[in-house]
Amino acid sequence: MKKIKILLFVLLLLGLSSCKLFNTRKGNDAPIEDGYAVSYYILYTESIDSINVLNKQIKSYKDSIELYRNIADSLDYYLGKAMNECEALQDSVDFYKEDAFVYKYKIERIKAYDKIVRNNNSQSKYFLGWVRRVLED
Repeated sequence: MKKIKILLFVLLLLGLSSCKLFNTRKGNDAPIEDGYAVSYYILYTESIDSINVLNKQIKSYKDSIELYRNIADSLDYYLGKAMNECEALQDSVDFYKEDAFVYKYKIERIKAYDKIVRNNNSQSKYFLGWVRRVLED
């Protein structure tokens, strides 16, 4: 009977040692004695390290994307300003084109009057009046 009690006590200790309360392993550590568990532990730690590295890279990429968005926003702003300047310049070019057209027309009229005077000298007395009228228009 004493041997049975000792045997039960030993079995009880063995059962408790395999229980989680008396387990000395930390976290997700696999037992060292099992070859499969060791390889699983190595894969687990390597994958955790890879995930941490990937998280850092993703954060770096997000920061880069944010930086490029800020650059794109500022480029859009300056492009808008350049487009406004271009429109203003186009308006002034159009204005000066109209003025140049008017001046060219006036010069052609004066040339026509000059041709009349060259062909007929008697018309020279009217020439200054014609030019004055062209310049006043």
